Amino acid sequence: MSAGSQAGGDLTLALHDVWKGYGGLRVLAGATARFEPLRPHVIMGPSGAGKTTLLRLLAGLERPDAGTVARGADVRLGMTFQEDRLCENLTATANIRLPSPRLDGELLERFLAFEREAMEACGLPVDARPVRELSGGQRRRVAILRCVLAEANTVLFDEPLKGMDEKTVEAVMAFVGPLVAERTVLWATHDERDLAFFEDPVLWRVEGGRVSTC
Repeated sequence: MSAGSQAGGDLTLALHDVWKGYGGLRVLAGATARFEPLRPHVIMGPSGAGKTTLLRLLAGLERPDAGTVARGADVRLGMTFQEDRLCENLTATANIRLPSPRLDGELLERFLAFEREAMEACGLPVDARPVRELSGGQRRRVAILRCVLAEANTVLFDEPLKGMDEKTVEAVMAFVGPLVAERTVLWATHDERDLAFFEDPVLWRVEGGRVSTC
């Protein structure tokens, strides 16, 4: 079900001389970066340095005050936010299917089977409970699976593993890692241990308004 096998075309993702601030507080100041397609990129930096702002700019959820954000015509985005952003009254399975509303027939059956496999691998209950009744860690896993099971060739993750214990993190990444291996991945984190989840990741640092490779 990985979208990576369908990736191709113009997958540009870049910033050029981008400035961004909020209420007089400067977050990015002349930031320039180009993220190589179909590779994992791990983005680190202190709290408040602009990691979330960077992802939101690339996703088109924010506009720069100055400079340009380039996103290729063939980029299909999926994103996991710091907040779960789930539909509280829907089940976990219904939330995960939200980015794929047009599936039917055999495609839907295949998706549902893979979705069940994904949930079981990540320790999620497959039942009729609305997600508002799930624990915080379970909700995080639903948000992650909603992102990685979508037909996206570019996936953005903002502190996706926060609040999970080590055993759960290992189970989630054992399943998620292969699913994103053929996609462009931007993974914002405070934890350098997350680098071990990816093969040959590019390490970026956001600090002092700039974005640079380490």
